[in-house]
Amino acid sequence: MRVFEATGFTGGFAARPRESGLFPAAFSRHFDSLEAGIGTRLFTRHVRSVLLTVNGDAWLHCVTNALGVLRQSSNEM
Repeated sequence: MRVFEATGFTGGFAARPRESGLFPAAFSRHFDSLEAGIGTRLFTRHVRSVLLTVNGDAWLHCVTNALGVLRQSSNEM
């Protein structure tokens, strides 16, 4: 989810694989699997960037809120 959140905000896959330690092909498969699992496209892919779909944008807000709650609860422990 953190990778989805970061990619949604930056609009690109290029730097994320290097930061996460995944090869670009594995990174792309990760998102393909995520999209298949939730049953909708999250990104529209272009040559040098990705754009969130309407569903991807809506889900980004949900993911960001959920991760924020998790971060806050971890900090309070």
